[in-house]
Amino acid sequence: MDAAAVERVFVDDGGRLHWPFRLGVFVLFTIGALITLTALAYPAVAAALDVVGVRLIAWPWLSLGAVAAAHWLMKTQADKTLAWADVGLTRADARPALMAGGLALGAGAIVVPSLLLVLVGWLAFLPESAGDWGTLVSTALLVLAPAALHEELLFRGYGFTVLRERLGWAGAIAVTSV
Repeated sequence: MDAAAVERVFVDDGGRLHWPFRLGVFVLFTIGALITLTALAYPAVAAALDVVGVRLIAWPWLSLGAVAAAHWLMKTQADKTLAWADVGLTRADARPALMAGGLALGAGAIVVPSLLLVLVGWLAFLPESAGDWGTLVSTALLVLAPAALHEELLFRGYGFTVLRERLGWAGAIAVTSV
């Protein structure tokens, strides 16, 4: 097998990696970025916060950073035809109205089933001891917001874009939903 034939296995006629290899490179970039952030950034940030007595819950931030880095690496190194609009990472995608709509849909997806569970008696509200509600909410937000964004980037970002090109919208949604 000559070099041109080998190249055709990996690269399409447009000069891009075939879709399974692009997904593989994205996964490798994500894993590499996670290892790098865990080995380098986490110890430094954890030590700095320890000085002021703050405990760091790092996993949501490390995983978000890794997936964001993988997107950047794909755009700048492995798939230079990628546009930020393809993965929903433009300024227009961060419009307050659009973000509020997404927040409302997400909240509705939690509140409606929870209320139904309360109505049938499978979920109950329990009194909580007195405490600082603001601290609880901000702590939850600092942990859950980056975890949610990580999930969105991982399953609805670059990988979804590649699958959408190959399988169409319905196929990409089906694969990433499984």
